Amino acid sequence: MKKLIALLLATGFQSVAYASVEANIDYLEMKTSSHIKKLLIAENIGRGNVELTIEPMRLGASDGKGIEITDSAGRSIFFSIDDGHSAIIWDNAVVASTNSFPVYVGGKYRFFLNITDSAIKVNRVTENGMVSMFEYNKVLTPPLDYKLVTQRSGARFHNVLITTY
Repeated sequence: MKKLIALLLATGFQSVAYASVEANIDYLEMKTSSHIKKLLIAENIGRGNVELTIEPMRLGASDGKGIEITDSAGRSIFFSIDDGHSAIIWDNAVVASTNSFPVYVGGKYRFFLNITDSAIKVNRVTENGMVSMFEYNKVLTPPLDYKLVTQRSGARFHNVLITTY
């Protein structure tokens, strides 16, 4: 029921129901390492929604932790948190970002991403509700692949849910 309420809040109470759950991960830890780690969690699926909580294990310059979405043409965007920006979308450069909240080791940061036919909309979920952070006008052509990513410093991912509609 909570996920349905969050979905309704994030989609502006549209009558968009998701057709299927493509990935549902309760907990996953990606340890700190000297390189970038990527873990494929869903592949060859359509547009939809991503919900995830990111808990940084360490912080470091340009050490993003988040999710990479790659389309059928091989174009990728990377949504992450790090200590340089609270949250960013990377598309060969930072194309959208916010510094609206501090990032701490052990803090848990919940996000809701809506991937539409024309944009990626990012919201942060707080105890006070959904907070719109930014929108990036980018067309990603399905099928899409989703990978959890850590750059050097590790992270714990909680309650990862990818749905399509």
